Amino acid sequence: MCSGVVLVRRAGFLLIWVVWICVVASPGWAVPRFGRPGAYTVDGAPVGIRAATIDSKSGRDLVTANEAGVEGPSLSILINRGNGSFFPQEPMTVNAAKYIVQAIASGDFNADGRDDLAVAVDDISVFPPRAAVLVYLNTGSGDFAEPVDVRLSGFFPRAIEAADVTGDGALDLVVVHAQSGAPAAGLVSLLSGQRSGGTPTGAFSVTESSPVGSTPSALSVGDLDGDTHLDVAVTDQGGGAVYLLYGTGMAGDALAPPVEVMAGATPIAALIDALPGAVLPQLLVGTRSGGKLLRFAQTAPRVFAAPSEQRIGFVPVTMGLAELTGDDVEDFVLLSALGADLWVGAADGSFNFGESIIAGDDALSALTLADLNGDATIDVAASATTQDRVVVALNGADVPLTPSPTPTITPTSLRTATASPTPTGDAGACAGDCDGDAQVSINELIQGVNIALGNVAVASCAAFDRDGNGQVTVNELIAAVNNALGGCPSA
Repeated sequence: MCSGVVLVRRAGFLLIWVVWICVVASPGWAVPRFGRPGAYTVDGAPVGIRAATIDSKSGRDLVTANEAGVEGPSLSILINRGNGSFFPQEPMTVNAAKYIVQAIASGDFNADGRDDLAVAVDDISVFPPRAAVLVYLNTGSGDFAEPVDVRLSGFFPRAIEAADVTGDGALDLVVVHAQSGAPAAGLVSLLSGQRSGGTPTGAFSVTESSPVGSTPSALSVGDLDGDTHLDVAVTDQGGGAVYLLYGTGMAGDALAPPVEVMAGATPIAALIDALPGAVLPQLLVGTRSGGKLLRFAQTAPRVFAAPSEQRIGFVPVTMGLAELTGDDVEDFVLLSALGADLWVGAADGSFNFGESIIAGDDALSALTLADLNGDATIDVAASATTQDRVVVALNGADVPLTPSPTPTITPTSLRTATASPTPTGDAGACAGDCDGDAQVSINELIQGVNIALGNVAVASCAAFDRDGNGQVTVNELIAAVNNALGGCPSA
C-alpha cells in the first residue's frame, strides 16, 4: 500500500499528499461502522457462544458454554434488554462430576418459536470418555428442561452446528469429534431431528458417522455445489486439511464420504460464500499459518480452481460470514490476536480490510453474528475465554450503557501490529524523528504512515505516538509533516 510514496520529493505540498493519499487509500481510516463495544461477565472460561431467542422479549439473547465455571462447567444466559445491551448472566450448571463442555449450537428444534440448545460434551463418568450431545429444550418461560443425553461413538467433540441437512423440515445436528480407539482419527456424526405427524419433536437420533481427517476442529454447513442439498465443510486444523461432505438428499445416508479439498496448511475455518449473481459459491479457508485467507472458486460443481490468497491477520483464531455492510455481498469477521476485524466483501469475491471492531485486549476465542438490537443489521458478539466475558459490538451504534457494572472496551479504527499496545509516546520528542537526529525525513514519514495503517509496530518509532495510546492518528502524522517542513522545534 502507498508504494508510490518512495517517489515523493521534499516539496511541502507533496509531503502532505503522502499522508492524505494513504489515508484515503486505507479503508481503516473511514468512519467506523461499528460503535463502542460493551462487555458482560460470564461464568469461567467460555469456549463457545451463540445468539438465540430465549424469551418473548425483543432482541436476540446470547448463550455461552463455559468450561470452568464457579461450580464447574456451565451455560451463561445473557438476556437482551431489547436494545443490544444485556442483563447480567443467568448461569445454568452442568453436572461437573460427569461432563466437560466443549461446544454449543442453538436452534428451534421443536418448532415452538423458541430457540433450544445443543451442547457437545465429553462424559468423563465412563472409561474411556464418551462424546455426547446434551439437548436443552426451551420451556417457553425463559428457562430450559432437564437435558436429554444423546450418545456418540467417539469422544472429544470440537464443534457442533444445527441445520436441516436431511431436508425433512426438522433441524439436525452435525458434530465433529475423535474416534474411540483410533489415534489421530476423526469422525463427523449426523444426529437427525425426529418428527411426529410432520412436526419436529426436539428429539435426535444418531443416523450416521463418517471418518474424516485426524483432528477435526470446526465445521460449517451450506449448499456448496448448487444442488439444493446442504453440504458440510470440515476443518481439520491439526491435520492441516479441509474436507467436504456433500449432501445427497437421501434419508439415512444424507452425507457422502468426505473429499479432501485442501492440505498442507493449518486451517481455522472453512466457510461457504455465495456471491451475488454467481452460479456457484466459493469456499473461504482461513489459515493460522501466515494469517491467510484462501479463496477457492468453483469452475464447475465440486471442481475448484487453484486458490487465490491474501494476508488477513496475526494469529487468526476463527471467522464468521455474514452481510454486514448493506450491499448484499457477504463480509467476514476475523478473530485474531489483534481482536475482531471486519473484512468487507466485493462482488468479485475478494475482501478488503474494513475496520477493527474490537481491540485485541481480550483473548477472543468464539464468535457469533446476529441482529442483536432489532435494526435489521448484523452485529458481533465474541467470547473471551481467559477474561470470562462476552464482548458485544453493534453495527452502526454504541452498545447502550447499562446499570450493571460491566467493563467496556474502547474500539480503535486502526489495527495495530501488537495485540496489546503499550503507551510509548514521548510528547517532548520531535514528532516523526525516529532516529533522534532532530530532523524528519521522507523515509521516517513513510514509516509513520505504515505504523498508522497497522503494517509496522508502534514501537518501531515511538516518536509518532505523541499521546502514548499505542496508535498513530492523522493529526500525529500531520505534526510529523510539519516538522519535516519546518524542522523540529528543539533543533
